[in-house]
Amino acid sequence: MGTSAIEFQMQSVLAAVDFLGSTKTVLEAAAAIARRRGASVSVIHVFEPSIFSCSSITSVNRAALAKEGAAAERLREIQEAFRVAGIAVHVRLLFGVPGPAILNASCVEKPSMIVLGAQRRSAFSRLFQDGTTAMVLKRADCPVLLVPPPTMAAADTFHSQTERNEIGVTGTYSEDQAVTRDSALRY
Repeated sequence: MGTSAIEFQMQSVLAAVDFLGSTKTVLEAAAAIARRRGASVSVIHVFEPSIFSCSSITSVNRAALAKEGAAAERLREIQEAFRVAGIAVHVRLLFGVPGPAILNASCVEKPSMIVLGAQRRSAFSRLFQDGTTAMVLKRADCPVLLVPPPTMAAADTFHSQTERNEIGVTGTYSEDQAVTRDSALRY
């Protein structure tokens, strides 16, 4: 009896990545779900430009352009990895505040599910901040799959792999490792 009584047609999965430690698990979860359900994947990264004084605007613009270029390149690598794996994928670089941008993308794209990575945060920061994950969990109009953050060793491995341009969609992610907002929904 490992399957749920609730089944629904999955058309697309929205995977929001931040290029930090949980990116690999978010992509693996989205790929595993897409393969299993025959869904497409939309991968988004929200670029949040910094605001500084006018006196430093030139150096800020250069740094922002370099970060934007690096993010666009990583999205191209992810798109190629999904293409090679035979999974329909669309990647987008968005600009703005991550929580509202993810929710807006969800409203526009109407995904069957959003996949996010949980972040390790201190008790102090949880007291005073309503983070991106919490905002999306509270306000999304579809199920949200929250994948746990990797161990520090796994995060270090991911960063070294991306530096060598070896992002892969291996499908080794176990969907049982994730937490969904809707506990009746199981894969």
